Amino acid sequence: MSNCVELKVIVSTIEGRGKAKLNGDAFAELQLSQGDRISVSYAEQSIVVEAYRDPIYVAGGIRLMARDAAALGAGEGSTVNTYDGEVVVRPKPAPSPKGRKKR
Repeated sequence: MSNCVELKVIVSTIEGRGKAKLNGDAFAELQLSQGDRISVSYAEQSIVVEAYRDPIYVAGGIRLMARDAAALGAGEGSTVNTYDGEVVVRPKPAPSPKGRKKR
């Protein structure tokens, strides 16, 4: 399993925030379920959004709400990773289980 998928930004015209839509290939590669929270990074900025599968989006794309794209400073076709010019989506790490204090 890859824990990083490179995707190009598609900016949504629908008003809202906090949701991203990806095609099934990216969903499978990241092993996501509907509504899982992922971190989307652009240059030095990151946001956390809920991921949803949507078959209308082509492989290699992620639809971000306009406000989320603006918060990242990313426009249509923008990139998140400054090294290769692509959007990088990483699953947000699961919180570590709370353990007992050692004596």
